[in-house]
Amino acid sequence: MAELKGTFYGVSIGPGDPELMTLQAVRLIRQCPVLAAPQTASGQMLALDIARSALGEALDGKTIVPLYFAMSRDPAALAALHEKAAAAVRQYLDAGQDVAMLNIGDVSIYATFGYLQEILQAGVMPPPWRQACPAFVRRRRG
Repeated sequence: MAELKGTFYGVSIGPGDPELMTLQAVRLIRQCPVLAAPQTASGQMLALDIARSALGEALDGKTIVPLYFAMSRDPAALAALHEKAAAAVRQYLDAGQDVAMLNIGDVSIYATFGYLQEILQAGVMPPPWRQACPAFVRRRRG
């Protein structure tokens, strides 16, 4: 089985107000050299913009990985986009870099992080991920 060298963090940046980010979310964003965030077709990265409002220059020098997720009901189209996003993240994890995926809202409820987590976990031992949620933290190993 493959083993990813980096850790994949699902980080909630809260409901949209930068002042509502948890201290743990701020710490993880500062700590991770790579930040992944959903990007719209127009290029906007709202989760990253919110994090930048809270952390400012602390994001300078970080690698930013834009992830495109379509609003579609086509399972094949969604699966293809999830696989593509997981591949974009996997290259950094394989290189030993920790990646924080920024999500608006709770990362454990209907978040795109969950789809990537499943793909990255497939065939990997132990699971290289953590979730940082607004009100609580979920950690799992093996």
